[in-house]
Amino acid sequence: MIKRIISLMRKDIIGATRDNFMIYIFIAPILLAIMLRMFMPAIENVSISFAVSSEVDIQIIEKLKSYGTVYLFKNEQEVSNRVNRVDDVPGILQKDEQIVVIFEGNENKEVKEIATVIVENIVADTDEAEYLTEILGTKKSLLREYSIIIMFIMFTGFAGLFIGFFIVDEKETGSIRALWVSPMRMIDLIVSRSIFALIVQIFNIFIAAFIIIGTGINYLILLSGILCCSFSGIILGFIVGAFADNQISAITYMKFINFAYITIPIASIFIPNKWHFLLYPFPNYWMFQVFSGIVIDATPKYPLIVSGSIVLLSTLIIGLILLKPIKRKLTLV
Repeated sequence: MIKRIISLMRKDIIGATRDNFMIYIFIAPILLAIMLRMFMPAIENVSISFAVSSEVDIQIIEKLKSYGTVYLFKNEQEVSNRVNRVDDVPGILQKDEQIVVIFEGNENKEVKEIATVIVENIVADTDEAEYLTEILGTKKSLLREYSIIIMFIMFTGFAGLFIGFFIVDEKETGSIRALWVSPMRMIDLIVSRSIFALIVQIFNIFIAAFIIIGTGINYLILLSGILCCSFSGIILGFIVGAFADNQISAITYMKFINFAYITIPIASIFIPNKWHFLLYPFPNYWMFQVFSGIVIDATPKYPLIVSGSIVLLSTLIIGLILLKPIKRKLTLV
């Protein structure tokens, strides 16, 4: 059995390297990760800027200019409006003889530290001035983290594309019939394609995590999360391969399936927690919980072992339910 599986995997690898579309599917997640990294640059690549009220002492304004870009505003309200925008710009006000540093609350930790140190140094040179900090908001924006999580879930589905298009290609060329009259068994096909898809999932997600997060993530825990969530993408691939007759129909299937695959996790971000029980039956909701616990530096809503076990168990149940219909469709080709 092992020799048959290795032989089929070798055949798949050779076939993938000869198909431009397969190559694109393989590198697309890496390109997507690079694009996300470019649009969400690290703090070390961003210069510090300040939104400063014109009421602040002119000497302090001049000293702030030596540290970064200064945007002058007429009053406190205009400064607050500027701070509340999507970028990380702290505000500087002067109330009586006191300098006040204001933050929206969702800035990078480095921005808060740098701005505070700069104001502290400036105030230290001014005998009569004091400073304090205020947070305008209390909820941290998780746009970057949520984008990474959704991307990881997408990549588990991308790996399923390999399975689907391998099977569709075999159906179009008629080579799948030769497999059934050879010593190859259905279990060999399932295992070999599943291992191939799992390797692709691990590779894509690890590369993407390294590009975007670097060493700021536990890759061993990430690997365990991928192993728990991998079967969902694998099952999608077999569904597409079994029910699609050609590559055009396979792409159509993937569009509809991926839409549902990503919609549930995205919806869970906006739906109030009290209604989340409606999403419990969907494995991709629990996939979101798994990757949330890994990516977001906070106590997860559910323990990783719980959400990971639910994903694994639910996808295995779905796989067993669909095994007979998929086998029937493939053997009738």
